[in-house]
Amino acid sequence: MRPTATRLADWRGHTLANPCHYHSQSPPADGVDSGVYVLPPISSAFAAVDEALWVVELAVSDLYRPTNWRSGAFFPPPQSASTAGLNTTYACTVDRFWFSSSVLFARRSARRSLGVPFVFALPPLAPTAKLAMAPRTRDEDRHLAGALTVEELAPMVGPKASLLHSRHGLSTVPTAGRQPPPTFTIKQLRDAVPAHCFERSLARSSMHLAGDLAMIAVMAVAIHTIDGLSWLPLPMRAVAWAAYWWFQGAVMTGVWVLAHECGHQSFSPSRRINNAVGWVLHSALLVPYHSWRITHGTHHKNTNHMGRDQVFVPHTKSEFFADVASPKDGTFADAVSETPVAELVGIAQMLLLGWPAYLLMNTASQKHPGKWVNHFNPSSPIFAAKDRTDIIMSDVGLLLVFGAIGAAIKEWGFGAVARYYLIPYLFVNMWLVLITYLQHSDVRVPHYRNGEWTFVRGAVGAVDRDYGIYNVLQHHIGDTHVAHHLFSQMPFYHAQEATEALKKALGQYYLQDSTPIPKALWRSWTQCKFVPDEGEVLYYSSPYKAE
Repeated sequence: MRPTATRLADWRGHTLANPCHYHSQSPPADGVDSGVYVLPPISSAFAAVDEALWVVELAVSDLYRPTNWRSGAFFPPPQSASTAGLNTTYACTVDRFWFSSSVLFARRSARRSLGVPFVFALPPLAPTAKLAMAPRTRDEDRHLAGALTVEELAPMVGPKASLLHSRHGLSTVPTAGRQPPPTFTIKQLRDAVPAHCFERSLARSSMHLAGDLAMIAVMAVAIHTIDGLSWLPLPMRAVAWAAYWWFQGAVMTGVWVLAHECGHQSFSPSRRINNAVGWVLHSALLVPYHSWRITHGTHHKNTNHMGRDQVFVPHTKSEFFADVASPKDGTFADAVSETPVAELVGIAQMLLLGWPAYLLMNTASQKHPGKWVNHFNPSSPIFAAKDRTDIIMSDVGLLLVFGAIGAAIKEWGFGAVARYYLIPYLFVNMWLVLITYLQHSDVRVPHYRNGEWTFVRGAVGAVDRDYGIYNVLQHHIGDTHVAHHLFSQMPFYHAQEATEALKKALGQYYLQDSTPIPKALWRSWTQCKFVPDEGEVLYYSSPYKAE
């Protein structure tokens, strides 16, 4: 009776057994039951509309992943009236789900089964008609729903597998134990790269820095001039400011990347020059240069090691359900926790607050229970005793910049400083987190425990992505990251040539993704939630079934 449910099950490769059963029951005296939603009587016309909306949901699934439906039969065919003139009650086992489109918000929200006492009334239409949904806890919901993990996805063959793989935008989906460890060594990979790619030039690096600073100055002068044109309509000036913030942030990110080159000693052959330039540039962008340099070096030495990496260390499955995704059942946070709106809020929080959270609280890094881990305290457990002077120097650099910002505010006002510097600075933080997250968060990227980790396996576990014109503005930090992880002292202006050589040497181990960045971000955010609790080679999964 529900062809759409059947189509959905077949499309997913799952079989729906007894998706829904029907019975009649008297409504409680107070009209409220745990897991009961008050709805008008279900008519054939309503069922037809409901059926059509399912088709729409499937059509937009590529964007909004309609996942975790257990029955697919939220609105079964109408039944005869129950005894005593009561409306028929349909008891269905349903699951939490995603809104496939904001247009379908009302339809989908009326069908969530969260184990929450809640009544969704549509007066004045027969307020006693009920759709009784079996209440269940949050953990029960997720456990029963399961997740179509990489391990389940990769062995699939045929049309369904092709659809799933293509919807993930993946050419290959390796699984734990299925992709053998690489046999090449770091020396063999280095030999595959032309020798001149490792040559560092202070003059060439300085030329790129001068170009970035010139663009920053030109954009600042241009927006100041435009803002002073009193005859220019306010909306046009607002558009000009928005463009300034966006592109100034992108170019300032390029400066951040050049300071990053200094931290890797690839800006010039001189360590003293590298650290001096890096300290100035990063301090100007409110980054504690040496503190970041030290932990970033640890990240490069231990990439994708579950116990030693420092950047976007995955949650294990038990950590995710215990700490990350467990708002109290029955709360509003629980009710909306898995909707696209909530996920978009999560992405916005990461892009806006992720960088300062990392510096201040070591967020998304290794845990140190009972200690405040940050990048400003020389005694923080992420630093060694020998690092103390460098950490203090980093703090001094920030204090000097904060003093300069305070003086600028006193001279020109907070509004001017915010418009010209602080807002572009927020876009720098956004770019930094976005690029780093997408480099290391993908269902194809394995993470390792001690028994399987090697430097080479960890270093090749990054994804090169195409950012278009921003590849140039940000000195190819996003589209040559695999080469950078293998040889971090290689200057960026040789990384493209090195990448082409490494592609041949790496073969199937080279990861590249040309998915548009917004879609890639959404895919990684919704699919890369946790890794298994057990095992040595771990791949990302999520509570949601893959499409």
